[in-house]
Amino acid sequence: MAPQVSFSVHRISPNYKPRKPPKEATHSLLFRDRRDKVAYIELNLAAARLLELIQEMTGWPGRELLDTIAQELQHRKPELLIDSGLESMRELRAKDVLLGVRVA
Repeated sequence: MAPQVSFSVHRISPNYKPRKPPKEATHSLLFRDRRDKVAYIELNLAAARLLELIQEMTGWPGRELLDTIAQELQHRKPELLIDSGLESMRELRAKDVLLGVRVA
């Protein structure tokens, strides 16, 4: 699951010490790829929810998971969210976060 934190911890530095959290929580993904390289990605709300659903609903096609997210968010243009989500899944696969993508 992608942890949700109040502050963008990866941005905190001696020169940036926020006093108030941003309006929206930060969703982070820390992972290790096949070459053993550790990497970090900041996720939007839909991408964080997608990773949660992938863990909860093993074997479900990506399109169905994204449709579920569009319904949960009451997205006004669900096809836009689904297209963007499918592209995110391809990118996560290319980065070795996902081992495969089943679109159907």
